[in-house]
Amino acid sequence: WYQRRVREREGQDEMDRLEEQLGAAESEEMEKLSVEQSTAEGKQIRELKNRQEAELRARTGEMSPEEAGRIAAEHAQSMKELKDRLETEKTRQEAKLREQLAKKHLRLNMSKRRRRSS
Repeated sequence: WYQRRVREREGQDEMDRLEEQLGAAESEEMEKLSVEQSTAEGKQIRELKNRQEAELRARTGEMSPEEAGRIAAEHAQSMKELKDRLETEKTRQEAKLREQLAKKHLRLNMSKRRRRSS
């Protein structure tokens, strides 16, 4: 009886350690995703700005004020659309990561239950 109780306690301790590790891994994964997304967003925004600035430099002497205003409005719209796409992608990736982490938690909890019932 005592040995069984000790094994159960050791198993519970191991499950608790695994749960702590999973929690730490979750935090790391979310932080890693956030950094990766920020880096990618910054790069894409810089690339779009650079293309837009190059277009303006190339056409500076040949456009009317109305055309310059139209191009500026197009650039602003393009930037807004890019930021919207990036935000949508960020939300999608975060949801996917949360789903994966939830599955890990579920497997861990199921494993805990199996240990308790055996």
